[in-house]
Amino acid sequence: MLSALACNMKYSSHPAAVAAGRGGNRRGGRMYAYERITDPAGFAAIEDEWRALAEACGGGGVFASHAFLLSWAETFGQGRRLAVSLLRHKGALVGALPMFHTGQARAVAAMGEGRAGMAQWLLHPDLPDADAALAALLRPDWLSFWRLEPLETPDAEALERAARRAGLAVRRKATMRACSVTTEGDFDSYLGGLKSKTRQVFRRSERKLAEMEVRDLRSDRDGRAALDAYLAASRASWKGLTGTGYGAAPEGVAFVEKLFERLGPEACYLAARQVGEVAISGRFVLVHDNMHYGMANDFNEEYADLAVGRNSIMQSVRDAFEGGAAGFDFTRCNGLVREVSTDERPLERVLIHRRGDPTLAAFFAARGLRRLRRKASGWQKGRRGVVS
Repeated sequence: MLSALACNMKYSSHPAAVAAGRGGNRRGGRMYAYERITDPAGFAAIEDEWRALAEACGGGGVFASHAFLLSWAETFGQGRRLAVSLLRHKGALVGALPMFHTGQARAVAAMGEGRAGMAQWLLHPDLPDADAALAALLRPDWLSFWRLEPLETPDAEALERAARRAGLAVRRKATMRACSVTTEGDFDSYLGGLKSKTRQVFRRSERKLAEMEVRDLRSDRDGRAALDAYLAASRASWKGLTGTGYGAAPEGVAFVEKLFERLGPEACYLAARQVGEVAISGRFVLVHDNMHYGMANDFNEEYADLAVGRNSIMQSVRDAFEGGAAGFDFTRCNGLVREVSTDERPLERVLIHRRGDPTLAAFFAARGLRRLRRKASGWQKGRRGVVS
């Protein structure tokens, strides 16, 4: 017997119902009401419900935690309209998908996009048909499209199934990769498994820093002093100098401070290395469900010849080993972290829109036209040249 997932009539312009297929709810009569939150105040008001749902999900993902999302909404997301989809059964929150309006090309993206991390959502584990429930959360408006990126491959697969089940058009593509370290054994054993040159650079850096009497600050021991030192290192890094580091702009500083306040000095782990009163490197890590997630690794450009950036990455991995974590997830890949990683995996992007909606096609056409114009003008890597 099939049952329907009914939605709030306020959003009747969307696909109104998704039928639970075989293996779904066979008891009948179970109805799911849909809601959408559009502002940070409304999102803050459901903190207790959100936390309860996350706990039911075994803690949920760190990037779907209320503390992370609210901190982002109040800082980087300030002034942007939220699109947080909620699913309820008999008044209880059983599903949530946090999105926001980017203000560009009518795109709606996952909250936190662009600040490391992953696109994540919450579904209660007791739901009889998870695909049907996820499908009921997918409500793109007409003349818009939803972008969820980056996604772990199993999540991308689930999202694609749900979108097709909801009768929506979907595009899925691998767009980047993530590196990680599995913390088996001890740090010295892990270090011995790296390339000889990588080990030599790290050990030489450690010797030089020891000669300079480097001092370590860490938030689980030194509290606010470690936070301030990390922000100082971020401001002095190349990301800080270009305005993209967390310590470079008021919203970045506020984001880190709010996370630190809400999660505490152990879950929002900040560390820095100082020579005298100068912060030469800093690292920003989220600790959740026995995993360490790298948010940022910054170093003072004036100390680049000491390989303090590479050293700081290795210190992050060492912290994971010494803290008994299951692993360290860089959540992204580049040449530097690839050298010290033990695992690598693809991350994907999923685009969803209503069938017949021309918005996404127009977006890709406009992007293709911009590329042609850049090519014709000799534009290369951010610079304009002369075509010979």
